[in-house]
Amino acid sequence: MNILSRLVGIVSVSAIAVMFLLLPIQQVIGAEFVGPDDSGNITLSANETRRNLYTAGGSVLINSTILGDIYVAGGDVTIEGSVEGDVVVLAGSAYINGTVGGNVRALAGDVTVNNTVGGDVVMLGGAMKLSDRAVVSGDVAIWGGEIKVAGPIAGYLKIGGGMVEVNSAVTGYVEITAHEKLTIGSSAVFGENAKYKSWQEASIAEGAQVSTLSYEQIARKQSNDWAGAFTTIFTMGFIIKLLAMILAGLLLINLFPRKANEFVHHLDAHKWSNLGIGFVGLIVMPIVAILALVSFVGFYAGIILFLLWILWLAVGSLVGIVYAGTWVYKLLTKKTELVLDWQAVIIGVVVVAVVGLIPVVGWLIVMMLTFAGFGTILRQIGLIIKSQQVPARPVINNEQ
Repeated sequence: MNILSRLVGIVSVSAIAVMFLLLPIQQVIGAEFVGPDDSGNITLSANETRRNLYTAGGSVLINSTILGDIYVAGGDVTIEGSVEGDVVVLAGSAYINGTVGGNVRALAGDVTVNNTVGGDVVMLGGAMKLSDRAVVSGDVAIWGGEIKVAGPIAGYLKIGGGMVEVNSAVTGYVEITAHEKLTIGSSAVFGENAKYKSWQEASIAEGAQVSTLSYEQIARKQSNDWAGAFTTIFTMGFIIKLLAMILAGLLLINLFPRKANEFVHHLDAHKWSNLGIGFVGLIVMPIVAILALVSFVGFYAGIILFLLWILWLAVGSLVGIVYAGTWVYKLLTKKTELVLDWQAVIIGVVVVAVVGLIPVVGWLIVMMLTFAGFGTILRQIGLIIKSQQVPARPVINNEQ
């Protein structure tokens, strides 16, 4: 079993959850969801036809014909089949070799488009490529490190990157920013409105029809970009946090499925009372633990109580997140009951993480979920403690 592929797949499914949460409910309900196999990968054969497909895995190979749109994420993604609608990809590397009737939107380390695109192309990542086999009927916008554009474009072309190479006929306006170097190939054809920005002039091959191309010099981008470094660290931290919470949630529902269901349904039935109990417990428990610690006699009891407070708070926070996932999943699918499965876990983690990025309101929502989950744990612990308090049996004296 490829553990790395599984981890990549889990992170990718998180991204897919974000994407379908942003879509109209009707489109989500009419969608097909395909999860990874035991190896963490996905392969769909050419004799299959899918409609509005959502899928994610370590390595994803789509040979099927897609009616509607496809939302795919993974470590390595290859789309060989034709897609009637839009293609949305989040991946380490992505290859779009089939025809696309709609738009292409890709966020990946490497992206290559090798066929006709009926709409627009928007790509963001490391190495981005529109090959000479890619014919784009709409507009193209690309941001990346190394960018190569060779196929004809009916709309405009907008590029922001480091090393940029354009060898394409563009009907609309052209706007390029190259922080390292811009190379114009011999097959390039630009219209009247074309300009580029760079710290040095472009290398233009003989035969290129780009006489209207204007140049604006800009300062060379320094490598010690602290803002970029901070953004990278924040992004990696966010992804690692997502992964950690998803793994913890999956462990909870797989190792303790019955208890996890009890927690979620108890929280659903007693939202506000659990929230109040959780708020009080959050404050009272550490105070009691500190008082026990400073009393010397209760030193060990204080340590145990403090550790339990941390553990129960962590589990309670997770319960609140999972509950949010079951609630959103129920809303989207119009189910009558809360369903606790891997999809609910991933949706909950992603939704709460995204909501937590919203100042004030988002923070309050996350705090309320944490309090409610913590209160649920405290009440369940209370029931367990109460069940252990078995009254002593009376002593029967058989002597007469």
